[in-house]
Amino acid sequence: MDLPGLPEPVRLIDGGAFVGDSIEAMVRAGVRIEAVAAFEPDAGNFVQLKDTVTRLELAPALLFPCGLLDRAGSARFQSGLGAASGSYGGEESIPMVSLDESLPEFGPTLIKLDIEGAEPAALAGARQMITAHSPRLAVCLYHTPEHLWELPRLMKELNPSYRLFLRYHGHNGFDLVAYAIPSSDF
Repeated sequence: MDLPGLPEPVRLIDGGAFVGDSIEAMVRAGVRIEAVAAFEPDAGNFVQLKDTVTRLELAPALLFPCGLLDRAGSARFQSGLGAASGSYGGEESIPMVSLDESLPEFGPTLIKLDIEGAEPAALAGARQMITAHSPRLAVCLYHTPEHLWELPRLMKELNPSYRLFLRYHGHNGFDLVAYAIPSSDF
């Protein structure tokens, strides 16, 4: 509430889209979404994400059943854990992509990342996009302790014009988010 409002319409990239809960919350809050690209590697979550996007009648909507890193490849993944599914040594192998490679012309205004500890690699894989478009960033910091200082430093390195903010949206250290907002939005 205390940060500047989103410039609309929003062109959203949702990394770790889960079942589309963040997208739906934005729509319910009255945010006008022009386009969305959502990434969710857990197959069960992905089915629900598709249902949410269909129900919300969002178009265009690009939905990717893969994870985000700094380059294309694959990673071990533990699925079936709902919001806690993640790339921390599971039994599946899932495809991974970078934002720069998969969406070179998307031009986001907001990138949200809640990807169970892979946030640094995903930001590195969005370097060109962040430099060219200065999207706002909402990046979860609570997956590993060192993310508290590493991720804000990386966001500022990627775009020195960002002003950084921390906001706490949960209990017991969960849902700590770093927001990066271009200075021009103030």
